[in-house]
Amino acid sequence: MATAGERKGRSWIVILPVLWVMAGCSEEPERPDATESEATATTVSESPSASQEDASSLSPMTDPVTIEARVEARPDERLKVTGQTNLPDGTEVMVMIERVASGVRWRHLTRVEAGRFSAEPFGPGSGVPDGEYAVSVSARPAHAQPEAVRDVIGAQGEHLQGELVSEARHRGRTATLRFDYTSGTS
Repeated sequence: MATAGERKGRSWIVILPVLWVMAGCSEEPERPDATESEATATTVSESPSASQEDASSLSPMTDPVTIEARVEARPDERLKVTGQTNLPDGTEVMVMIERVASGVRWRHLTRVEAGRFSAEPFGPGSGVPDGEYAVSVSARPAHAQPEAVRDVIGAQGEHLQGELVSEARHRGRTATLRFDYTSGTS
């Protein structure tokens, strides 16, 4: 039978190799891989894409933000939201419809293209029940927008102005349109 001292000695035999392996795993990756990534990044930044060139030629937004939207019932009795805005093309817009009676929400993330946006379908496969719905169309906060959009609206949305503009929950500014929609004949 092993004594307490012998058991401690065997424990160290197991623990030391494990610690040695763990220490080896925590080392930083070799620098040559990082150099290759940096070279790639440098190459990309030295030859901007057409969209980056277009974005750099765009001036900051000076007009108040406008968003117009409407809700349509689809043939399958679910909903579609379409609209237009003066936000720059590529702006990511979150469209949300909430059933007032139950608080059930449906969301779709879409992008502005040629000044327009569209999102669908909203509602369960069986169609939305008759009733009242709250609709919101919100530009994602500036820090979450693509770089080309930030070039126009500002890094924190500082170029956004007008009655639809408000401070975002976390940082920066955003623009939101809210309205009510009634489905069916309730």
